[in-house]
Amino acid sequence: MARGQTWGRQWFKWMALVLCLGLISVNLTACTLRNPTAQVPQLVLATPSGPATFNYPLNTSFYSVFGFIYEGLLQTNGLTLDLEPALAQSWEISPNKKQIIFNLRENLRWSDGKTLTSDDVVFSYQEVYLNPKIPSGIQDILRVGQSRTFPTVKALDSRRVEFRIPEPFAPFLRFVGGIPILPAHILRPGIQTLDAQGNPRFLSMWGIDTPVQEIVGNGAYVMERYTPSQRVVFRRNPYYWQKDKQGKNLPRIERIIWQIIESTDTQLLRFMSQELDALEVSPEAFQLLKKESKRRNFTIFNA
Repeated sequence: MARGQTWGRQWFKWMALVLCLGLISVNLTACTLRNPTAQVPQLVLATPSGPATFNYPLNTSFYSVFGFIYEGLLQTNGLTLDLEPALAQSWEISPNKKQIIFNLRENLRWSDGKTLTSDDVVFSYQEVYLNPKIPSGIQDILRVGQSRTFPTVKALDSRRVEFRIPEPFAPFLRFVGGIPILPAHILRPGIQTLDAQGNPRFLSMWGIDTPVQEIVGNGAYVMERYTPSQRVVFRRNPYYWQKDKQGKNLPRIERIIWQIIESTDTQLLRFMSQELDALEVSPEAFQLLKKESKRRNFTIFNA
């Protein structure tokens, strides 16, 4: 999977997991059976390492919060691997395969309530991801074809964004669609102002010492609390765009608690004592979990 894709949000779909039966119920709320004292529908997960930064372009760690708090223009279906709409409700590819126009959804908002527009998309690519002063591995996946040329990006109006590439390049749609869109109204001043060394102030923004309430995203969740080496608590983003068939806001799970537990043995013990709702299955633990699955009412999924 490309680094620019939304790893955190997709991890359920491609790792072997032990998951409480309630998680696959229609309402996605019964996983609180693992914690009957919870006041809201919640999911408690484990990660072997905490976040290294809250600044997405500067991240080099696999374990990050970005899959929960950010989305890109498109998303990947976890079962079919097909591309599906996310922030962009549709897209058009020109006959010569060198132009893609993304059409954003109406009334998109950031987690602070501000409107998300095509300006945010252009900012994310032109001023951040393609900025030579911002060291980011994302630039590598945005180079197109044999020429290794970067795309050009421009806003056609407040909801339409055009990407142009120098030659047809089949992976480009998947790559460019999966990279998170960043909030221009928050981060642009950090691009435009320099520090004493002449570097964009952006490079020192949104470290893990930043209060989580200052981190603005567009994903299903926002960070509510971060305790270093212990946990990250996410709560549902009230401005998230997606709704169910009845028109109710998604996600249905109100809170996610991301427990930072380095030892896989400790993770297993926490799961068996019902302190965790899901667990990545290690080969060493498989036989034990298989024997206990019926008695303890959980299911092993091989994704």
